[in-house]
Amino acid sequence: NCLSAPLVQKLQRLCGGVGLPLPGVTRTDYEQISGKLAALGTLLERFVRREDRRVVVFSQWTDQLDLAQPYIEQCLGMPVDRSDGKQSQADKANVAERWNKPCPMDSERKGQRPKQKQKQKAKQSLPKEVLLLTVKAGSVGLTLNAASACVLMDTSWNPADDLQAASRCHRIGQTRDVEVVRLLVRNSVDDMVLQRQVPKRIYAKKAQRDAGDDNA
Repeated sequence: NCLSAPLVQKLQRLCGGVGLPLPGVTRTDYEQISGKLAALGTLLERFVRREDRRVVVFSQWTDQLDLAQPYIEQCLGMPVDRSDGKQSQADKANVAERWNKPCPMDSERKGQRPKQKQKQKAKQSLPKEVLLLTVKAGSVGLTLNAASACVLMDTSWNPADDLQAASRCHRIGQTRDVEVVRLLVRNSVDDMVLQRQVPKRIYAKKAQRDAGDDNA
């Protein structure tokens, strides 16, 4: 309860494996430094390969995405797209526009067989099935309704940040149920931050109800 905010953030990143020495570059090496990466790998294999979903993976920190990106691309064999605070608003908008286009394999899933040249061109120009996004980059002005699964790698002190990020997938035009998964390390600082969110969510809902009563 007496931990400073910077220390809590450092401990949260450690829960995700950030800052820990990586013994090698195999899938086992990545998963040994963080159970969150192991859980993320299991989720992506289910969402992408078995359920044909497209997935947005959120984190508060770019260094967490820096760790997750090679794990997903090299160990899981899934190319990713990415948007974070280092990009301009125009670049973020381009990522969102590209992401919301149909997937390269959508026509095959519908029983159609595109010609080989069309298939190669689609792979080059159309979006990937996994998008890495910082919470702040995804909290304003983005619609990501091409995704039907959302993974939160960590938990923000402010529950509104997490809610706004996940709501990018719950937008007009969404045609599938959206599954949202939050990754936590049990009995760690993750639990403490999540518990701190509870009264904030209660106060926010009460404020919304009170505002509705005033406008009635």
